[in-house]
Amino acid sequence: MYTVGVTFLILSLSFGILIPVQFKFGYDKTRFIFFFIIFFAVCLPVPYTLVSVAAHRFHCPVFSFAKH
Repeated sequence: MYTVGVTFLILSLSFGILIPVQFKFGYDKTRFIFFFIIFFAVCLPVPYTLVSVAAHRFHCPVFSFAKH
């Protein structure tokens, strides 16, 4: 039941932000604004994460295909 509560909390917070922004800017502008927010939130941390993992020489036996 904890996950359901967290899901509803996230949905209510996102719609609590989305609806007033849509009311102020309109549907089309809001669509582009949220597209870029989501795009940059997903795409920008990925190179940083890859560099961080490479710098620390992360070893995960699940993805290691070499014979030991």
